[in-house]
Amino acid sequence: MRKKIPIRQKNSKAKRACEICEESRTVENHHIVPKKDGSSDEGTNRIWVCSTCHTLIHRGYIKILGWKNLGYKLELDYEKLDVGDREIL
Repeated sequence: MRKKIPIRQKNSKAKRACEICEESRTVENHHIVPKKDGSSDEGTNRIWVCSTCHTLIHRGYIKILGWKNLGYKLELDYEKLDVGDREIL
């Protein structure tokens, strides 16, 4: 059974920006490797994304590849699905 996230923890993320589109709006926690597949809640397995990007991830339009180590910081590595002439973000 999954643990529910306390309301104060859910609300605490409101000041973050989406790690994909970088919009400053309410963001959601997304596990890079799903917990159902045995992953953890470690920081390197989670990203903060807006609801739009979160939906695009789950629908397969954005693929999260993991983190790139730039030596001085980690940067999210992802790719957007080619949908022809349309921009998805």
